[in-house]
Amino acid sequence: MISPDIIKNLRSQHGWTQEQLATISGVSSRTIQRIEKTGECSLESKMAIAAAFNVTPKFLVNESNYTENNYVISPRLNVISWVLLLTMLLAILLVPDGELQVRLHINGVVMMFTLFALSIRVIDIKELKFLLIYSLGGGKLDNSKPLIQLISSLNQLIRFTYISAIFAFLFHGWQMSFAWPEVSLFSARFSELMANSIIASVLYSVVVAELFFRTSKLRLESQLIKDNALLDKISE
Repeated sequence: MISPDIIKNLRSQHGWTQEQLATISGVSSRTIQRIEKTGECSLESKMAIAAAFNVTPKFLVNESNYTENNYVISPRLNVISWVLLLTMLLAILLVPDGELQVRLHINGVVMMFTLFALSIRVIDIKELKFLLIYSLGGGKLDNSKPLIQLISSLNQLIRFTYISAIFAFLFHGWQMSFAWPEVSLFSARFSELMANSIIASVLYSVVVAELFFRTSKLRLESQLIKDNALLDKISE
């Protein structure tokens, strides 16, 4: 007898279907289906499956050896940190001179649209939706995607965020040159507007890339290290 839950979790962690596990281990698909349903298998099948996952046969029996990666991330620390930074961001952008400066939010809007446009070209839309929810402090890791793939996607989101911020700054400068034709491109007023635009782009990109995406990336990397350490310990 082996644990059906451990087999399912390990297979999901590797991103394998039942047929792929059968091919890699040399065990029939019907045997894999029976094992995941009842846990019953021969010693030969147990050893073959353990070899496929690079773990010991004992590891497949005792569920206490396996820490299932299905926890829900507590949003408490994330909420405290990003609320403080967002408050500072809004204070700088909205009331720099005691007046409401809504126009600087053009940077944030353009940045988010650009980030979305870049991301959907290389990241599956369902995975992107999960990463966004996960980065906001929610989301449940269910092993539907290998951790290394999620980490790679977050790296891309971080890079795309800064690219989008640069584009938003350039777009805002282009937009201002048409919105205020009376303001010379070489005037002190235009320089002040562009300086504020730079600040807005930097703040928006840092909040999104570092506070949300990089924090989530570090959490996933920590979980990946724990999983690999656990597998190495069990296989010794």
